[in-house]
Amino acid sequence: MAKKLNILIVDDSEDDARLVEREVRRSGYDAVYERADTPGAMRDALQKEWDVVISDHRMPGFDSTAALALLGESGKDIPFIIVSGHIGEETAVAAMKAGADDYLRKENLHRLVPAIEREMAESAGRRKRREAEAALAESEARYRALFELMLDAFALVAVVYDETGNPADYRFLQVNDAFERHTGKSADEVLGRRISEVLSGYDRFLIDAFGRVTATGVPERFEQTSSALGRSFDISAYSPGPGLCAVLFRDVTQRKKLEERQRISMHILEMLNSHSETRAIIIDILKYIKASTGFDAVAIRLREGEDYPYFVQNGFSSDFIESENSLCRRDGSGAVARDPEGNPDLECVRGDILMKRFNPSLSYYTEKGSFWTGNLSALLASSEAKDLAQRARERLRGEGYESLAVIPLYSGDDIIGLLQMSDRRKGVVTGGLVSFYESVGASIGIALERRRLEDEIRESEARYRDIFENSVEGICQTDSGGRFLRVNPALAHLYGYDTPEEMIANVPGILSLKYVDPEERVRLMKRVNQGERVTNHEIEFYRGNEERIWVSVNARAVFADDGKVLFYEGTITDITERKWSEITLRKNTERLRIAEQRTRFQFQFLHVVINAINEPIFFKDKEGRYTGCNTAFENYLGMPMSEIIGKTTFDVAPPDLAEIHDEKDRALIESGGTQVYEAGVRFSDGTIRDTLISKSVFYEPGGGVGGIVGVMVDISDRKRAENAIRESERFALSTVNALASNIAILDERGEIISVNSAWREFAYANADRPELMFEGTNYLEACDKARAEHFEGAEEFAAGIRAVMAGMQDSYEREYPCDSPAARRWYVGRVTRFPGTGPLRVVVAHTDITERKLAEERIAASLREKELLLREIHHRVKNNLQVISSLIGLQSSAARNSGLHDGINDVLRDMQNRIRSMAIVHDKLYHSEDFANVDFGEYVKSISSNIMQSLGIPGGKIRLVVDVKGVKLGIDEAVPCGLIINETITNALKHAFPGDRPGEMRVTMTRDGDGLFRLSVKDDGVGLPAGVDVGNADTLGLRLVRVLAAQLDGKLEVRRNAGTEFVLSFSEERAMEQ
Repeated sequence: MAKKLNILIVDDSEDDARLVEREVRRSGYDAVYERADTPGAMRDALQKEWDVVISDHRMPGFDSTAALALLGESGKDIPFIIVSGHIGEETAVAAMKAGADDYLRKENLHRLVPAIEREMAESAGRRKRREAEAALAESEARYRALFELMLDAFALVAVVYDETGNPADYRFLQVNDAFERHTGKSADEVLGRRISEVLSGYDRFLIDAFGRVTATGVPERFEQTSSALGRSFDISAYSPGPGLCAVLFRDVTQRKKLEERQRISMHILEMLNSHSETRAIIIDILKYIKASTGFDAVAIRLREGEDYPYFVQNGFSSDFIESENSLCRRDGSGAVARDPEGNPDLECVRGDILMKRFNPSLSYYTEKGSFWTGNLSALLASSEAKDLAQRARERLRGEGYESLAVIPLYSGDDIIGLLQMSDRRKGVVTGGLVSFYESVGASIGIALERRRLEDEIRESEARYRDIFENSVEGICQTDSGGRFLRVNPALAHLYGYDTPEEMIANVPGILSLKYVDPEERVRLMKRVNQGERVTNHEIEFYRGNEERIWVSVNARAVFADDGKVLFYEGTITDITERKWSEITLRKNTERLRIAEQRTRFQFQFLHVVINAINEPIFFKDKEGRYTGCNTAFENYLGMPMSEIIGKTTFDVAPPDLAEIHDEKDRALIESGGTQVYEAGVRFSDGTIRDTLISKSVFYEPGGGVGGIVGVMVDISDRKRAENAIRESERFALSTVNALASNIAILDERGEIISVNSAWREFAYANADRPELMFEGTNYLEACDKARAEHFEGAEEFAAGIRAVMAGMQDSYEREYPCDSPAARRWYVGRVTRFPGTGPLRVVVAHTDITERKLAEERIAASLREKELLLREIHHRVKNNLQVISSLIGLQSSAARNSGLHDGINDVLRDMQNRIRSMAIVHDKLYHSEDFANVDFGEYVKSISSNIMQSLGIPGGKIRLVVDVKGVKLGIDEAVPCGLIINETITNALKHAFPGDRPGEMRVTMTRDGDGLFRLSVKDDGVGLPAGVDVGNADTLGLRLVRVLAAQLDGKLEVRRNAGTEFVLSFSEERAMEQ
């Protein structure tokens, strides 16, 4: 299939545009063109896509220069080629400099397609380069954005060396945006500067590290704390080139702080878990906190009776402790004041925390109730802390403390005491520090409460001995190896023994009991040995007779001060009956849960599917009340489902429409099955639309009718489309019937399925059986029958129809005679396919072109008459010139016989040769098929032969070479060129070869691509005398040569190398103008 070529032709001549199209099609392209001859038309055309722009140079009000400028304004890269018959070399060069890709003369259209193909290939190359450049720019922008959006900081530095070659400094060359976030230094502050200029007290370690990396090329990663910046960094460094170091780093200051705080927290936990006395542990903890934080004073308050005095302190003065030790407010009699609930009224911030009277929304409280400030004086003077200032004690400010943190010690939800940290410096306490010590305080609170409980347990052990003996739960105590030390009667009975002593005698220890899952024992002992108090741990045992029983275990290990287990103790309760009940219940519950999940999933799936359908769907009970719908039905009515449920059709539709739908519903419920009908429905926007309604009955589990489910489809658009199609068909039929051409539509078999009025009228007027030319007739078979009856062109026309049907060509056209008995007639038959998809349909149209054909015959006859007349004119001019030449010949003979001077004979002979050269032109035109142009090569050979014969040059003395191939000239150029050749050859034969000197004469003529002709007449004779100036010579021959060259507006050159050469250069266009 031919390759499609879209051409924008800028030309005021439709004929020239068709010449371009025909030339492109001859080269195998499917040319599609649009012609524009004004700036506005070209702007509109440039909105479309074109493969090439071909422009004439000069048009009325428009030219190729303006067209080229419009193409440039459009921003499109389309090859621009100038094709003109009126463009000079300078204009063409200027156009090429302005952006034109090539230019051709209209007589050189054979060069057009190669020029198009070359420029389209170059345009494609430019487009690929632009795409590659755009992709490169996009890639650079993407990676630059990635560089700037890096979370880690990046810096490229150049290491600076001292005179000994050791690294002494480094200079910043490049940094990313994250650099400022991590260091606090902007790019403007560091780029181009050394680290010694950026920071005072910079780290020498980094200079040495970067020096090593650049020297060895081995990347390094390390952490370093900058004292100058007060930050810690995780640094990776590598060398991308000599003397350069790329550094990727992130601020790990917070992480280092967290690690330090974790170390503090772990050390405090270790102290809390030691077996030392509680007060000694708290003393060590406060000493460690004071040393770690640098606070002036730290203390812990614990409850003692109704008050919370200092339990341990470090750093406070004795006077301060004495005055601040009690938090209880006293009344006038010195007794403890109480609140309305009878609780002691605790004073100041510490009392507010202990009584949980704090407000976390205030800036100086945390969510957990900690009070903190880095500037106590400023806080108490602020409006926010007005109430606080009234309740505060003056002793803290009197001691000069400005930084203060009071942290509650929690055990569960209860506050059992306070951790207080004070310092005279401002800004020492921070929110992060308080948050950390809240977690430390929680550990201290839990540990202190645990120790208190352990003491209480030991104290109460004796009180609960009788409970051990009489408990209905099994209780036991074993040594660290698991051997029973004590078991109570209930445990002995649980395992099938009469007395505890019998059980201890027969069962070595707890470890000898058989677990159904042996790993369960390992897990239990691991938890207990880790100090965990195991409660309600359910285990399955084998009783002595292999009976499986379930028990609930509460167990703990009691440790010595050195951390070793002293003994284990716990309770065991038989829960076998309960466990089997729970297992049965759990299985039933699981089955119900799975069934419920399946039902819920099915319901949700159905709900999602129905709501995903764009058509309204509704459900009604058998009474006609709505019970549900989808989202589309809500939109249709313009109300939510909650308002629709319970309503009937009469509540949501006009009465007349509601009657129709209700009647249909009742009929469906009575008959069952399904129902489909069309009806008008009022939508939420108030419009009544044609709707297709499908309904079906659904049934209850018992088999009775449950109600109706319905689907509504808006078919208003379909109805309108059907009406539009019918109207379109009516319009198309009227239009086709109004055409003068005979038109028929064929199906894929070639059968006529429709004809227009003109076809019917033609059939009735010309066919013997017109009904055989209408619908139902196979037109291809009719054409085949006409071929058998020798109707001209019938076979070819049938083949054209079949080719279009097969998709081998888009259309087919043929002209043919179709004479009637009364007159000659011609028709043109055209075949085209229906566009788009669908069944194959072919349009056959026959148009009467008799008038056009008769006009063409008249024009052809007139043209033949003019050709005969022109041929006769050339013949008579040639005869007249020959008569004149013969008269001059007779006069020359008479002069010679009368003894006149030889110079007169020479003049007459030269005149005779000049006239013969002009006569030869007319003789060539008379015998030529082309009356406008002469084959100049044949013309030169005739002139040269005539001159050699006229001058009587002996054969073989002078070799004449004529090299003029493929050059045709009009009579206005051929006659002057012939006379110039006559003069120059005659002059050379007379003077260039004196005596018997042999030689060669060469006549050549060429024409370049710019329409410039070059005529050369060269001999290798003795050459012109040195004193002869051709430009000023007054001989008739040379004067005639100069005049003829000027007539052609040409340039005449005389070259004197190895003989004489006359070179005439002229432009065909300029010669025609002259």
